[in-house]
Amino acid sequence: MKRIVSLTNVAGNKAPRTSMVMTLAALVVTAIMVSVGQRAMANYAATLAFILLVISVLLASIQHVKEERILDGKPSSIGVKPRVMLTAIGAYLRLRPIGLGNFLRLYLAYFIAILVRLISPDRFTVVGAYIPGKTLVRVRLGNLVAFARPGHGDIGLLALTQEPKVASWFLFQKEDVFVDVGAHIGSYTLRAAQSCRLVISVEPDIEVFTLLRQNVTSNNLSNVHLENVALSDHDGEGVLYPPNGWHTGTSSLSSKHSRGEPGNIVWLKRLDTLAENLRLSRIDWLKIDVEGHEVEVLDGASSALDRTRFVVVEVEHGHEDKCKEILTKKGFLLVARDPQEAVEYWLWEKGKGSRCE
Repeated sequence: MKRIVSLTNVAGNKAPRTSMVMTLAALVVTAIMVSVGQRAMANYAATLAFILLVISVLLASIQHVKEERILDGKPSSIGVKPRVMLTAIGAYLRLRPIGLGNFLRLYLAYFIAILVRLISPDRFTVVGAYIPGKTLVRVRLGNLVAFARPGHGDIGLLALTQEPKVASWFLFQKEDVFVDVGAHIGSYTLRAAQSCRLVISVEPDIEVFTLLRQNVTSNNLSNVHLENVALSDHDGEGVLYPPNGWHTGTSSLSSKHSRGEPGNIVWLKRLDTLAENLRLSRIDWLKIDVEGHEVEVLDGASSALDRTRFVVVEVEHGHEDKCKEILTKKGFLLVARDPQEAVEYWLWEKGKGSRCE
């Protein structure tokens, strides 16, 4: 296949290119002002960099990249949709870095990520890969503080850039009980903790769990209960395979996710066992995001599903029929779907709503 990339709509247009250069200049000025102790000037420069970055994204999205691919002698055009890019950028910008140092690191990463995404999309990984330094980045998520690791996909997961539709399904009430299975560093846990009476946050990966615990304890969230276990269809031990590269939210009990690397032994627990131990009389929201192990989690939740109102589950292709069978037998109706490339997200409600096929 011969591939020709046309950048005339971005690199050939002076407006987005000039705006990106000005953004970089403002970031440099901010760094200089910080280094010489001019905090007030640094704040002004940081604000300017923020404004210019937004302008750059708008201009680059309007003049978006078009890729022409010639396959078997037939050209086709593939475009980067401005609406998709703007939605993702808007989600990132809602994470407010705390302190000028975090501002510089995060917005430099945004700047580099935009350039790579526009000029060479095939080389783009995750925004977190472009954050300089090794220390945690601290951001404000609504009224809460959250920490993210550079070199990982944490920032994107905190911003929920891949799941804006799924995030809109969660309409938490103050008396709700939320069980977050596959919590990662707390993207949904932190949001739910601001509304729900009780949040049960389950994460088996010890490195990720450590950061999840830091995000919870840093905000003094007394209504969050943490469990460093993996949910499955039986109690005991299992092997958790490491995540796929930058995407640290992809640890899995499914061997097909192993990439040939050895896994770590983790404790397994059924959701029924967890609910019984914690004396949960109700579960208003059950979120399951376990990278291919969703059937086993549902199989181990027979009793818990009887007291659950809503289930939001990530389903890998090939697991649809079994998941439908389990949830339908428990009286749930499928009310919303969000199909993505390798998975689907489903919203099920107990005995209500309109059926969504």
